[in-house]
Amino acid sequence: TKMNGIQLKGVELTLRRPTNYDPSVKIDEESVNLDVTKIGMQPNLLSTHVENGPHKIYVAGIPYSLTNAQIQELLESFGPLAGLCVVREKGYAFCQYVD
Repeated sequence: TKMNGIQLKGVELTLRRPTNYDPSVKIDEESVNLDVTKIGMQPNLLSTHVENGPHKIYVAGIPYSLTNAQIQELLESFGPLAGLCVVREKGYAFCQYVD
């Protein structure tokens, strides 16, 4: 990807598929596009859960000084996010783009 290997605050970001990525796993598109209003949630809110599947992306080397909002802003510069799960104490995240 275009982001893999870029320098951010002196740290090189790494983007790749998670180590347990299995391209043979098929996602049921019906379950991915849930109507969140049926469970009392607001639409268009970024999910903090990223499902395992072919669209999950691992982001490593995130500087600890970045806030979640800054990480989200950086990743959204490449397209709209469907989900973002930041593991701050480890310096990595998982994300998924809308398309």
